[in-house]
Amino acid sequence: MATPQPAPQPWPPDPRPSGAPGVPRSDKSSSSDALLAFRSEARIEPAPRAAGGAVGATARDPKSLSRPLSIVLGVVLLGALATAGLYSNQFAQAGRLPAPAPQTVTPAKPEGALTVNSRPEGAQVTVDGILRGVTPLKLTLPVGDHTLELQNGAATRSIPFAVQAGVVVSQYIDLAPAAPPAAAAVGRLEITSDPAGARVTVDGSARGVTPVTLSNVVPGNHAVSIFGEDSTVTRAVNVSAGSTASVMATLTPAGASAGWVAFRVPFEMQLSEAGRLVGTTGADRLMLPAGRHELVLSNPAFEFEATVSVQVAAGKTATPTVTLPTGLLSINATPWADVLLDGQAVGTTPLANLSVPIGTHEIVFHHPQLGDRRQTVSVKARTPARVGISFR
Repeated sequence: MATPQPAPQPWPPDPRPSGAPGVPRSDKSSSSDALLAFRSEARIEPAPRAAGGAVGATARDPKSLSRPLSIVLGVVLLGALATAGLYSNQFAQAGRLPAPAPQTVTPAKPEGALTVNSRPEGAQVTVDGILRGVTPLKLTLPVGDHTLELQNGAATRSIPFAVQAGVVVSQYIDLAPAAPPAAAAVGRLEITSDPAGARVTVDGSARGVTPVTLSNVVPGNHAVSIFGEDSTVTRAVNVSAGSTASVMATLTPAGASAGWVAFRVPFEMQLSEAGRLVGTTGADRLMLPAGRHELVLSNPAFEFEATVSVQVAAGKTATPTVTLPTGLLSINATPWADVLLDGQAVGTTPLANLSVPIGTHEIVFHHPQLGDRRQTVSVKARTPARVGISFR
C-alpha cells in the first residue's frame, strides 16, 4: 500500500504589504513561469487523486479564463461604439448641410427693332441718352417706351416711341436746315433795266445803277424809279421778309411798244431770258418789249426748271400758264392715322409714293383716340419726300 502524500499547501501569506500586488516574491521565483510570480486570487483546492494513487493535475480556475475574455470583449465593444458614434456624427453633420439652391433659368427678354432714316442722312442717333450711330440705322431694342433724338448740326429732333415684341418701328425725320433768322427778318430787291446802266432810286434815295441787288430791305411797300436817257419808269413793289422782289424796266425810246407779263404760281421762281435775269414771279407784273419771249423759270430748292414761251402785246398783260411736275411723297404714323393732304383725304397710313405736285404742302394726321397732328412738307421734282410721326 502506497504511502500517503501530504496534501499541497497554499502559498504562505505574503509578508509584504497588500498594497503592492504583482511584485515578484523573490528572485528565485521570478526565474520560473511568469504566472507563478504572482499570488493567486483564489485558494487552490487539492486535485483529486487518480485511481492509481498518483496525484492528478491541478484544475485551472474559471475566473482566471473569463477575465482576459471580458477584456477582449470590452475592447471590441468600445471600438464598435466609437465607430458607430463617428458614423452617426458624420450623418448628423450631413443632415445639417444646407440643401443646394435650385437653379433658375432666366427667360430671354422680348425685343423689337427700330429703323431710323433722316434727311439729310448722317444725323447722330441717340436712344434713351445713349449714342447709337448715324442714319440710316437699324437697332434691336428691348420692349417698352424709349426716346429717340436726332441731331444734324444745330437741327435737333426728339421723338418718344414704343417697341413691341417682334415688331419693326420705322422713323423718318426731316432735318433740313431752316432759313437763318437774320434772312427771315428782311427781304431783297433786284432791279434791272434794258438797256442797263440806268440810275435807280428807292423811296427817293439813290441806290446805284442797274443791274443792282439790294439786301436788308425792310419788308413793306417801296417806290422804285429807274431813269433812262429818254424815259423814266416808276414802279411800286412789295418786299416780303425772307424773299426777293424784282423790278425790271424796259427803257425804250418814245413811241416804241411794250407790254407786261404776270405769273400765278404756288411758289416764287426766277425769270431769265437769254441767260440774263429779268425778274421773279413774285412781282405783280414785269414789263417786256412787245413780241415773243422765251422765259426760263427756275427754283433750285424744289429742283424745278422750265421754259415758257409768251407773246407780249403792246399795252397788254400776258398771263402764261406754268405746268408744275409731280414728286413722290411717302407718309407714315405710329400706330396709324388717317391723312389729309392740303385738306383732301388721301388714305390711312402707311402711304407710299404718292404723286404730289412739287411745292409746300400741309399734312394733317388724325387718330380717333390720339387726336390730330399737323406737319408741313416740301415735295421736290426728283428727290422723294418722306414724313413720319409718332402719337406716343
